[in-house]
Amino acid sequence: MYEEDPSKYTNYEVTRDPKEWKYVERLLKSKVIPEISLENKEYPSGWKPPIAKPKDHPYYVQRTRNYMQPVYLHIFHRGMRRTTVIRKIHGDIWALESDLKKYIEKCEKKPIGVRVNELIGEIKFRGDYVNLIKKWLNEKGF
Repeated sequence: MYEEDPSKYTNYEVTRDPKEWKYVERLLKSKVIPEISLENKEYPSGWKPPIAKPKDHPYYVQRTRNYMQPVYLHIFHRGMRRTTVIRKIHGDIWALESDLKKYIEKCEKKPIGVRVNELIGEIKFRGDYVNLIKKWLNEKGF
């Protein structure tokens, strides 16, 4: 499986020179998530940095450690049941639930089911509303 003759391997050199090591460090995975720059208001991928401050609204939706919005789609019962989950909610969770429910019902033109878990700061909507909720959160600056 492996060659026993080392002359057939690619040549390499072991070095401890810091001038050369800086090129190796650029290739290594970063151990710390870099800070976001607020120079651009929108990026080509569609990602927007958060601009809302915790005191701007009676509620606040905190981003994840990778600066993504904590909105998730859970699929149950072989794809027949879908729920949209929002996590990391701080402040008046009931006001957020009311505002989001009004927005989604206006867009979908039908009533929707909502479950609020105040202790862990989580709201679950019955159905797939991930894109609508992320759009609304972007409009509010979260």
